[in-house]
Formats: sequence, structure tokens, C-alpha cells
Amino acid sequence: MRRHERAAGLEPAAQPGVQTLDTSIAHVLLANLGFLLVPGPPLDHGVAYLLVAVRAKPTLAHFDPERIDYWALDDGHAAAAEITWPMPKIDSRFSWGTITIADRLGAQNRFVSFGGRLAVSRDRGVHAALFRSDAPILSLGGHSGPADALASQVAGYIARLRGAGGYDSPVNALAENLSPVALYAGFVLRAVEIYGHQDAAETVSPHLISLLRSECHRLESDRPAEVFAGQELAELLRSP
Repeated sequence: MRRHERAAGLEPAAQPGVQTLDTSIAHVLLANLGFLLVPGPPLDHGVAYLLVAVRAKPTLAHFDPERIDYWALDDGHAAAAEITWPMPKIDSRFSWGTITIADRLGAQNRFVSFGGRLAVSRDRGVHAALFRSDAPILSLGGHSGPADALASQVAGYIARLRGAGGYDSPVNALAENLSPVALYAGFVLRAVEIYGHQDAAETVSPHLISLLRSECHRLESDRPAEVFAGQELAELLRSP
């Protein structure tokens, strides 16, 4: 499931080699786009990518991002950050939270992630930001289309982490030191626990519950260490 914005609307981007994508390929993919999202598991395979093009002049042919708001890592702690034209050269980790791209008219597309790596490259009139993660990057919806499945649940989980007990809380202290996959595992474990009951059927569809259970099994098989760390976080969130 790959999502991008074109003048005629959203269409799947059938691009080869996306799983090994780097900043040089990003410029090729963004030649006629404002952004490209490859959400990663459980909606797609492999690594998740969000590519965002910021141009000196809008093309007027598609959604033209002008500003990116995200959560950077400042001395190991999450801090709200903004990128505009001209983009600074960046190659560093970014923190879990929302990513918002806005155009000159204030229209927005919003995403949510578990953190990862951010690289910026610059080529003439186009600067490209590449958000990459081993955990999902999901669309929360906006100008270019509806939200992805599970995105609102992930956003609620992230908000709970961000606000759980304040800056010095054990939850924040643990979450800031976990890998994106471990944070994601914590979400999956907690979500299966919450939504796996019959009375949750009105909140989450049976398909999503099945998807969460499948992801739980996949993570336990492929990433047991991250699941163990995510379990500790889930238990902290369960505590009063």
C-alpha cells in the first residue's frame, strides 16, 4: 500500500526497489509528487518510508508541501521541530509522534510514526526529506485522502506515551530509550489486550483485530527482544 498525491488524486505508486530506497532515489520518486508514503507492516511489506518534497516554488500540479513539523531528538529527548525551505542538511534519528506537512494555503496531511531515521538531501529547486523506519508510518488523513487503518489507534497510543505522567515519568523514560520496533510491539500487545474482547467489536473491526493478532505473532517470531521490551512498556501503561 503506497500512497502519493497527484493532480488527479491518490493512486498506488508502483515503484521498484523501494525497500532499498535512499535520498538519491527519493529525488527521482518525488520528481512529480509532493510526497510518497510506504507505510510498512502491517499494511505493506518491509521498511516504512515517508518522502516529502519541499520546493522553492510550488508546482501547482499537486499538493505542494511548504513546511514539515515533526518530533526531533534533542540530547536524547523528543522536541518539536520544523523544516521549511531551504532545508538544512540532516542525517539523524527522529522521535515517535506525529509528522505534519502543510502547504502555503494551510492544507495539511498528517502522519504518525514510532520514530526512525531522517535524512535530507538537496538538488537544485527540490529538497527531499526521507523519514525511514523499521516500524509503521501511517497516514492520519488530511488534504490528500483518508486515514490508514490503525492510524487513529496508534495516534492515541503515542499521545498516551507523550502525556503519561509528565516529562520525568517512567513511561517516558523507557519509551525514549526503546527502538521503533519495540515501541510498535508495545502498541500491538496493548492493542490486542484492549481490542481483543468481544465488547470492543463496536470500536475496532474484526479485520483490524485479526491484523493485530497476526502482527503480534509475527513480532514474537521475528523480533522477540523488541517484543520483550515492548511488553515492559505495555505493563507500565497498564499501571494506574
